[in-house]
Amino acid sequence: NPDALVNLAMLQMKRNGSTGDGKSCENDMDCAKRNIQRALAVDDSFMPAFNQLAQYYLERAKSKAGKTSTKTVTSGKKTKGINQQQLELAALVCSQAIRKNPKYAPIHNTAGLIQVELGNINGAVAEFRQASQLDAGFFEAHMNYAAVNLSFRGFKNAEEAYASALKIKPGDFDAKLGQALAIRGQINDSNFDDSIKRSQALLEEARKISPERPETYYNEAILTQEYKVKGITDQKATLPVYDQAIATYNAFIQKAGAAPEYADAVKRSRERIKDMEDFKKFIVDGIKADEEAAAQKPPEQLDGLDGPTGAD
Repeated sequence: NPDALVNLAMLQMKRNGSTGDGKSCENDMDCAKRNIQRALAVDDSFMPAFNQLAQYYLERAKSKAGKTSTKTVTSGKKTKGINQQQLELAALVCSQAIRKNPKYAPIHNTAGLIQVELGNINGAVAEFRQASQLDAGFFEAHMNYAAVNLSFRGFKNAEEAYASALKIKPGDFDAKLGQALAIRGQINDSNFDDSIKRSQALLEEARKISPERPETYYNEAILTQEYKVKGITDQKATLPVYDQAIATYNAFIQKAGAAPEYADAVKRSRERIKDMEDFKKFIVDGIKADEEAAAQKPPEQLDGLDGPTGAD
């Protein structure tokens, strides 16, 4: 049963144990590869087996760098230290599978993940778009197409793809967060107020879904610091907005803790807090200087209103 063999291989890859069956494979990954090959031996056109084999090589390629492969893109950047030989094998399996059946959406999604690791962003975009067009209900394909577009500032396409993903899974945290960032990236003078409100609303919805996730706090702080302040012309009125941004950055730092995946963002948050504190002091000092200058200035004498002239 090819389907059963592929499902077994999928579970073995997920478990990734260090012991095999004691006969033909040394560990779970070896057993997974053997079961995929057995499935293809039974049916050499079974597309789920090709897809799983490509994911197997992708998993092996990323394991050298201490990473595991996923069905969705986490950034538009390739993994450092990835095993190039295993990655090329994964790409070859995808190429062979697509020649056999170009209408199988999952293989295009996997091909897109591999293209991201190869640094071919245009190729990745094309594969993810193809996967989402072949299967409109393919959540991961929409998410991947959105994430890659977001990574190179294709904000409009990213917003639309996240919207498609949210139609499939309306309560997905990452889709709401991603759409908030895509909208923020399109803010300009013509849509300023509306886009800020939409981005803020999506961040709040994402926070309700996963209150423990730090990302919403970080991105809300950026929205406040870089955009909400721009809509205020009175410098004194910006002070409470900067205070709000600082408080939100501090909330992010507390939520992030010592988690290594947030280390860079925590560092940037502290730098941004320092910049805002310095700028607030500059504003306060300027206001104080203006007030002192106004207090020392003699009252203006207005013609005809400076008291009796001595003439009747």
